[in-house]
Amino acid sequence: MAKRKTQSHKKKKNNSFIIFFIVIVVLALVAYAITYLVTQSEKEVVNNTIVNEPITAKPKTKIEDLSPAEQRVVLDGTWASYNDGAMLTIKGLNYTIELPNVEGTMIGRGRVVVLDNKITFVNTDQDSQCSIKPGIYRFILDDEEVTFEKIDDNCSTRSGKIEATWFRV
Repeated sequence: MAKRKTQSHKKKKNNSFIIFFIVIVVLALVAYAITYLVTQSEKEVVNNTIVNEPITAKPKTKIEDLSPAEQRVVLDGTWASYNDGAMLTIKGLNYTIELPNVEGTMIGRGRVVVLDNKITFVNTDQDSQCSIKPGIYRFILDDEEVTFEKIDDNCSTRSGKIEATWFRV
């Protein structure tokens, strides 16, 4: 009887190995099939012909082609300056510029007006050095970066912070 147990035990080991091997082969085939389907779905079909070139994004819309409301929406958000880490937040018609430190130093706050590729910053703080003198800047938007170039701004505090390249936070 002892011999029978040993033989049946060997058969179970062989069956376990075969089942394990079959599972591995099936998983490999499934992974290959999924990879094939994903790569095929990336091909573009034009006039019933498969084109092997990757699908490119739509051409960028020029900022001048957008309405003033759409231009504001493009600039809405928080931006950080590459120069000194200042934070510019534009929300609707309002803006704030702050230095990122423990005290949260406010540089300026006010209103913005966007028209074509120009933006006008008007400080509304009573204790601001710039009072209500507007600063006019040209902006260049490139993906997640915006660069402001001074056109006319007599407030050196504001222009020293705004005239820079900013990235979206």
